[in-house]
Amino acid sequence: MLKNLTKLVVTVATFCAMSCQLFAQGVTVIQGEGVATAINPFQFAGTGVARIGHDKVSESSLATLTSLNPGPGGSLVGTSTHTIQFGARGTITTTDELRLVPVNDQGLYVLSIKSAIVSGTGDFAGVNGELTFNGFANLATGQVTWKLHGQYR
Repeated sequence: MLKNLTKLVVTVATFCAMSCQLFAQGVTVIQGEGVATAINPFQFAGTGVARIGHDKVSESSLATLTSLNPGPGGSLVGTSTHTIQFGARGTITTTDELRLVPVNDQGLYVLSIKSAIVSGTGDFAGVNGELTFNGFANLATGQVTWKLHGQYR
């Protein structure tokens, strides 16, 4: 029991130290989750909730596929862009590299997107950073679930 408690204390202390270091460097962490639905063969509109620093905000987004090609093992690889609206806080626009790995033959894929923030408005004007989206995409139904992690400065 004491060993587990010690591990927990060390983990929390390490997390706090890393958070303080990021804050001192002017880095803001973004985390969130949501859903999206295909509105045409190349675009997905989504909504979700994100935590930006200490603030919890609703978001809406539009993802646009710019390329999609066959990859190894039945995967699909390509590029996309995201425009993410964080209400009154402003928008973030990204360019992305995406990978879809098949889970089954019913159209379900594991989704992995690495995004570079290329522009922003409002609170995000002039920022740069990276975001990662992970989740599932069902290409048969057009439904996507995702989790977002990243940071900007």
